[in-house]
Amino acid sequence: MAEIGGGATTYTGRDVERQLAARGLATEYDPTGGKLVGVHPASSSGSGSGARVEPVKVKITDLAAFLMQPGPREGPVQCLITREKDTIVGMKNHKYQLFLEDGRRFLLAGRRRKGTAPSRYDITTSQSAGAGARYAPGFVAKLKANFVGTEFQLVDAGAKPGSAAAGPSGGSSGSSGAGVGGKEGALAPQRELAAIAYEPNILGTKGPRKMVAALPLAQEHSRGRIASQQSASAGGEASLLDHLKSEAAASKDQHPHQRPPPPAAMLRNKAPRWNDAMHAFCLNFGGRVSVASVKNFQLVLDGDPDTVVLQFGKAGDETFTCDFRWPLTPLQAFAICLSSFDSKLACE
Repeated sequence: MAEIGGGATTYTGRDVERQLAARGLATEYDPTGGKLVGVHPASSSGSGSGARVEPVKVKITDLAAFLMQPGPREGPVQCLITREKDTIVGMKNHKYQLFLEDGRRFLLAGRRRKGTAPSRYDITTSQSAGAGARYAPGFVAKLKANFVGTEFQLVDAGAKPGSAAAGPSGGSSGSSGAGVGGKEGALAPQRELAAIAYEPNILGTKGPRKMVAALPLAQEHSRGRIASQQSASAGGEASLLDHLKSEAAASKDQHPHQRPPPPAAMLRNKAPRWNDAMHAFCLNFGGRVSVASVKNFQLVLDGDPDTVVLQFGKAGDETFTCDFRWPLTPLQAFAICLSSFDSKLACE
């Protein structure tokens, strides 16, 4: 929590909030005429505004299909992520679980592989999966990081490019790892589902993290699943991570209106605002986040900066909110949140 003050008296951000409220003053000027909902401090993680959006309740009849299907357009699906820390002191192979908040239904679990550098997270539909989850039934995807934790790729449970287990290419990956148990069998080629990149902070300047994510463009499938693309090394195609790098390079040389649209859906963290009264960067999480953290973030689509499509933030010691909507699938939303948990040597 940021502190304000000097001399013998020191005020925390909450002290300032209470004093302003006692005088009938808001912590920020609101040109919308009172449409702002609660603004929460999010140290190094932002300040924003927006009207409250009603969550959408979903009914799941086919979990595998639901995990690969983009969320609703009309509002967010509210979820919770719980963290179970590794019992070995100093180890960070924590277990993360994603639940629907309504009814507390389990959706996914993710765990960092032991002894891997850079980080690798195995994502599974098995709540009891432990080490070696990638060889157990229910394995759906893995999240791969670079050495310094600034770049991540989400790939499905298909066969690695060039592997003898790789079947013929073609069609959407959409298997969600179905049939993966034990060693690789006759699997479809591995498909890339998302890429995430964090802007390095070599100088260690204080402020919110800057991140961007790329998703395969959504297509109208009979089952409504999001598109995916074959891993670059398998077919010579540029990966989503390649698109992020080329887009970042082009942004330095070209005005946004001069750049051609990328062959992917681009998401960026919502720009925060500095709150002078609270002496911190703040984001409006609509009451869903209660603990300041550099990991808290909101993502918006390029061209639509007012609609938050993914919101992640700390709500307790080991509890975090994860609210997503179209074009993100539950699997993609969970993976992007896992990337925020991972250590980032070049960002902090």
